[in-house]
Amino acid sequence: MLAAAAGGSGPGGAGGSGPGPGPGGGGGGSGDGDFLSRYRLVSAKLRRRFLRKPNVAEAAEQFAALARELRAQESLPYAAWCQLAVARCAQSLFHGPAEAAALGEAARLFLRQERDLRQRLALRGGFGEHLAAAQSCGAFRASCLLLGRDYAGALAALTRAQALAGAGVGPGGAAPGGAFLDALVRCEVSRVLLLLLLQPPPGKLPPEHARTLEQYCWEAPEGGAAGGGLPAAASYLPAELFLLLQSAVLACQEKDAAALQALQAELWPLLSAEQNHLLHLVLHDMLSPAGQGL
Repeated sequence: MLAAAAGGSGPGGAGGSGPGPGPGGGGGGSGDGDFLSRYRLVSAKLRRRFLRKPNVAEAAEQFAALARELRAQESLPYAAWCQLAVARCAQSLFHGPAEAAALGEAARLFLRQERDLRQRLALRGGFGEHLAAAQSCGAFRASCLLLGRDYAGALAALTRAQALAGAGVGPGGAAPGGAFLDALVRCEVSRVLLLLLLQPPPGKLPPEHARTLEQYCWEAPEGGAAGGGLPAAASYLPAELFLLLQSAVLACQEKDAAALQALQAELWPLLSAEQNHLLHLVLHDMLSPAGQGL
């Protein structure tokens, strides 16, 4: 799962074939070979041997040390790959917070590389691969935070991931296409459900969250932009999904549990397992205001 966060397989060893030298790569020649050999050396420690368990914690520390060294050398993509390896180690140790932290650091490194490329080559759109990797890392980080029931942290991570997906907005504020559009839809739906679950007071609602909920109010102006450089949700969400979410927001505002239960049955096939769980929590919280069982 984590290898997909960076848009491909990891460097040789535990992760796969590894990134080769390219326009976004840090260092070159012997530097690339040295990185791959050291990466494989640490990865070898994770292989299972007869009557011997791999020392995953030690490998995670060595991957983190290699990432720090590569970051100091401005080999940002390779440093990000090492952070993904740290996240995989944390995942195998069932250490959710460490996995989320490593994914967040990987996202920052990929994003820095994308910015450096745009500045160096004077390209408005860059190559996009590092931006996509950063967005995927952010989305996976949000999933880790959801598993740890850090709903506020997951909302912040999804907001950031959605902003990265929206970086591919087309001319005139049109929605991006391809994988960026899919990510935009996933983040939007999850953010709406998290806002319904958290129910932050209006006075403490950040502007970007307020703009999100405003789009699902019946009196919201048609075609209104979401703000923050993102297109209006109605322009990229499937029409049925948008209308059902709009009805769910209204049901939550009216505290109408019966209506939300009916909507849950219609939304169920349109949502991911993670999103269906969030919707279940929203309904449970409405039926049990004390929040027991959350």
